[in-house]
Amino acid sequence: MHKFTVTIQYEGHKLEVHGSDSPFRPATGPTMSHAGGEPAEGGLEEISEVYLLDGKGKRIDLPDSLQEYLADTLARKGVFDEAVNAALEEARQTDPEDHV
Repeated sequence: MHKFTVTIQYEGHKLEVHGSDSPFRPATGPTMSHAGGEPAEGGLEEISEVYLLDGKGKRIDLPDSLQEYLADTLARKGVFDEAVNAALEEARQTDPEDHV
């Protein structure tokens, strides 16, 4: 598992997202050696922290209730998983050694 920090744009807001992922391995179909094939594995594992950023990329101090809303509601329900996956893919292409 690999820990990451990425910055994404979501509904006009800049967010710093912390989490973990593992190398993605696509599913395979049935073969001679594996009659049933293998399911896909890896990818985004967890989003652990989310911070709202200002226009300069600095964290905005939010009241605890709003910070908890960001972390619990948005991250745990997968609201912006697609944006995080896109940012991770871009980071891997930019610096593959750091994101293997």
